[in-house]
Amino acid sequence: MASSTTIVLVMQTDENYLKLDYKPRWWRLGAKSQNSQVPKGLRRAPSYIPIANEVTKRLAEKMDGIPLSLLPEAAMNAMTTAHILGGCCMGESPEKGVVDFKGELFGYPNLYVVDGSVVPANLGVNPSLTITALSEYIMDQMPAKKGLNHSDNK
Repeated sequence: MASSTTIVLVMQTDENYLKLDYKPRWWRLGAKSQNSQVPKGLRRAPSYIPIANEVTKRLAEKMDGIPLSLLPEAAMNAMTTAHILGGCCMGESPEKGVVDFKGELFGYPNLYVVDGSVVPANLGVNPSLTITALSEYIMDQMPAKKGLNHSDNK
């Protein structure tokens, strides 16, 4: 099935927001689950993007395929993302970010964030390489462990 499936991904540059929480849910009989909601007064990302549907429809016609959407998007108007960004953005100070340019949390020495949450905004493209580059940059800033001689590891 996967060898004959083409997935069309759409990147948006629209400014939109999502708040995640992890708490007990009645439908999980008190067990916790992660869920999302749009913070009050802010705009949610659209799950239906007309141009994306049109491009997918045309591609399917040319490939003699069937255009489909994800069930949550089609049935529940629920957007989907593979890369959740932001939340611990880099900044010059605590007023402008959560971590400094070395990835260290302001006010919490030796606690670092090294993932996509340091990316301050939607990039409009797949962020995997940006996340990797930032992670490598942060790890390069880490001080060497005292007493560790890197030449001993060869």
